[in-house]
Amino acid sequence: MALSMKTSLLKQLLNEGQIWLAQGSHALAPCGHQTCASFTVPAIDELRALSFGSVHEWSLANELECKSKNIWYPPSFITSAVLGSTLRSSRILQQKSLVVWIGKKIWPTPFLLQRTLTVKDWSWRSHGMFLDPKDKEERLWSIIQFLHSPGVFAVFADGSGLNFIATRRLQLAAQKNNALCFLLRPPWELERNSSAHSKWKIITLADTQHGEDNDERWHIELVSGKGILTPLAWDLQWTENEQGGLHLVEKSLPIVRERELARQA
Repeated sequence: MALSMKTSLLKQLLNEGQIWLAQGSHALAPCGHQTCASFTVPAIDELRALSFGSVHEWSLANELECKSKNIWYPPSFITSAVLGSTLRSSRILQQKSLVVWIGKKIWPTPFLLQRTLTVKDWSWRSHGMFLDPKDKEERLWSIIQFLHSPGVFAVFADGSGLNFIATRRLQLAAQKNNALCFLLRPPWELERNSSAHSKWKIITLADTQHGEDNDERWHIELVSGKGILTPLAWDLQWTENEQGGLHLVEKSLPIVRERELARQA
């Protein structure tokens, strides 16, 4: 085969996502034709669960939320940490760089963004957008419009109250421009039927070594994922470093479970 033909074939394979250029130990690999987001934790990343061009649902579960079903908080730290590690290793950032947060309920604080989104040549101040639609219909419309935009890298959105038809529309919109869509939902909605590619449940862990709660240690459960045998679970902790900070730790008791055991003692 002539050299020119080999070069042409390599370019075609690169464009189709069949092969990719290595960019260090945490380079993103395509999921078929799609790039995947990264925890920078090999045990999780090797599953290729967080594919671009797909919708992924996230919920933060704790004792108060599970009982009240009217108060809930988004898993902002974990999702921002995943975004940060993905931005640092992404090979498509040059083509699309806008990240959008839709719904004031799920807006992360500037302090959190500064901690988790330390990315060379990218800043949430210049490449981030924050919207607060007035109702669910306007929120759904906004998510779809930004997923259709070719310049959008990722959309984070308040997914509360969205039904299966709505998530299917979001899935189709995400596929169109190979965008990453994270829907942050109340924990009691995680079992609802949806078109999400994957569903993740986050539980804050107790720091049993020091006898106090540590908000930067979590139990991560992959509740469902297309093509993946679930459920799967890991314990992660955040440590400040230039590569992102999430890493596996030894098993710890979830806060909910620890309090149940304390009451039984």
